[in-house]
Amino acid sequence: MIGIFVFLQFRLDQYLQYSVDGQSLALRLQELLTLFLSIIVEAFPFVILGTIISVVVALFIKTEWILKYLPKNVILSNLVISLFGIFMPVCECGNVPVTRRLLSKNFTVSQSVVFLLAAPIINTITLWSTIEAFS
Repeated sequence: MIGIFVFLQFRLDQYLQYSVDGQSLALRLQELLTLFLSIIVEAFPFVILGTIISVVVALFIKTEWILKYLPKNVILSNLVISLFGIFMPVCECGNVPVTRRLLSKNFTVSQSVVFLLAAPIINTITLWSTIEAFS
C-alpha cells in the first residue's frame, strides 16, 4: 500500500497542473502523501515494539496469575489494570497488539479498553517527557 502512495506521488505531478488558490493541486497532494508516509514511518517502530511485548505477554504471563490478583470489584479491577501501563514503554500504537492479546487471554472488553486508554498516558516515558517539558 505504501508503494502505491509513493508511485502516485511521482506520477500525479504530471497530470495535476492546474492551480487551486494559487497553489498547485499536485503540490498539495504531495504534501498530503508526505505527511501520511511520515506518520507511518514514525509509528512503525512502536507497533513492532508493541507486537514484541504482546508475544512476551502470550508466552510468559499466565492468565490465571493475572486474574487471580485482580480485585473482583469491576471498578477496582479497572483501576489496577490502568496501572499496568506503567510497565509498558510504548505509545498508543504499540498498545493495540497488547490489548488484543489481553482480549485473547480472557480479559473483558472493559478491562482491555481501560488498558488501551490508560497505558499511553501513565507509562514512564510519557511521564518523564512531560516532566522534562514543563520543568
